[in-house]
Amino acid sequence: MSRECFIVEFISYNFSKAFLNIKWSFPLAGGVLVANPVPVADAIPQADMQGWIDEALAYIKDNNVSGKDITPFMLDHIRTASHGRSLTANIALVKNNAKLAADIAAALTELD
Repeated sequence: MSRECFIVEFISYNFSKAFLNIKWSFPLAGGVLVANPVPVADAIPQADMQGWIDEALAYIKDNNVSGKDITPFMLDHIRTASHGRSLTANIALVKNNAKLAADIAAALTELD
């Protein structure tokens, strides 16, 4: 089984539509992952986020946090350390993802 991967950046929903239509026209296995960044206005600098992640990981290691408790701990630690900025960024990302999905879906329903 081949595990080929490539990255394509689309500049419009019509390019996304064209790519998806071409992909679906061939009998190929696999899917398409659409990635969408946090909107710039809500983005957190990578250095800040990495610092909070490192702090949380150190606490997890030193205090034997494990299993299903890791993710909620990480999210809460980062939310607290960022004074709520991470929650704002995550909400903005969810909204941006929903808009992108709707825009791509709308483009896919348009007749050529």
